[in-house]
Amino acid sequence: MIVDVDLDGIVADFFGPLISQYNQRAISALHDPLSVEDIQSWDMSKHVSEPELLRRIFHEPGFFADLAPLPGAVSALRQLVELGHEVNIASACVTPHSFGEKAEWCRKHLPFIPISHIMLGAQKGRLRGDVLVDDGAHNARAYRQSNPLAKTYAIAWPHNLSEELVFDRLVYGYQEPARAWASIASLIDDRVIEVES
Repeated sequence: MIVDVDLDGIVADFFGPLISQYNQRAISALHDPLSVEDIQSWDMSKHVSEPELLRRIFHEPGFFADLAPLPGAVSALRQLVELGHEVNIASACVTPHSFGEKAEWCRKHLPFIPISHIMLGAQKGRLRGDVLVDDGAHNARAYRQSNPLAKTYAIAWPHNLSEELVFDRLVYGYQEPARAWASIASLIDDRVIEVES
């Protein structure tokens, strides 16, 4: 299988640091701290009282470089590679420095994925593969349009729950990323059996 995988919120813990930094710096957080559950759609700015601060945080140099891997993500991706799947990391870049930070992040945390399989700035609708793992419903729609037989999987986050029908499967949830990744790896193995039958 060709498996295209998003980075932020799927492999790297994007929301934890973003929300933590927002709550440390936002005046509104003194009265009403932001939580993951508050972000109910892809457009995060609709769910915060200081949207410019939120945007500024993940545009700052160093933000992406310091993200931790989500539990279970690295080992699941390694397993998929060892099973012979072609795993590609496909992630948007919001600034020129985020491009370098994400490339370095992949080199550090995913050394078993060749650099030629790291597609930064990728528009998901331009990718050609069998499976997309991505938390953005708009990315799943674009991917499916270009790859009608492909499957789309995502970790369930509050921002994609209302888009459940866009994905072939929303798995467990952000509270249990290791369990979610075990399920995703199993779904990909099941997909191989389905295609070979």
